Amino acid sequence: CDKEVKVTHHGKEHTTDKRDKHGDRHCSAKGKHRSKYIATLFVDPDDYQELLVDNGNGIAHGIPPVPMIKSSLSKVSSEAASKKPQFPSPIKMYALSSERPKNKPSKEHENFREIETITPLSKKFHLDVDERFGVLGEGDLASDFFETLSKSVTENINLMMGTSNSTDSPSGGGESEISQLCNNGMTVVSWKHSRIPILARALGCGKGEGCPKRYKG
Repeated sequence: CDKEVKVTHHGKEHTTDKRDKHGDRHCSAKGKHRSKYIATLFVDPDDYQELLVDNGNGIAHGIPPVPMIKSSLSKVSSEAASKKPQFPSPIKMYALSSERPKNKPSKEHENFREIETITPLSKKFHLDVDERFGVLGEGDLASDFFETLSKSVTENINLMMGTSNSTDSPSGGGESEISQLCNNGMTVVSWKHSRIPILARALGCGKGEGCPKRYKG
């Protein structure tokens, strides 16, 4: 079962953050521009396959290659920044819940930055963003992800054995989105940068797998 998880964060607080009249936090104009740029890093499966062919790559067993294209940024400071990666469209999307509970109710507020960071991406591919999991909910998110992945494995086995229930798929027995998750399917998570290492470990990625203990936002 080959799958990939991309984790991002909302950007630097002092440059991509603003508050509304209720004290709730949102992406600033710079943060919104960044979120739109993130959406350009993902392409439809057919376009992704064409890019792989153009770059002389193919999806082998394991992590898919990442083709690079010319960046649309008007100002770049290095040759590396003049190109941007292209990833296949996501199958599933998570974002940190906007709720930020405090000990004092008067200090409670909502923070929509993680959600707004991937809203353009979700609209581009007509996907819902799962916002059920909040701060300290990394374990619950990981459990939900692996449960969905388990369903993907089951669906793939049923498809191979010819025992797939046609009522489970909108295409009448064809490959569903859940089954695609296990076939190099992409999951995107927008999370609070200081808790990304915790989320990574919950998903099975520690220092030995290349995930740092601290993530500099």
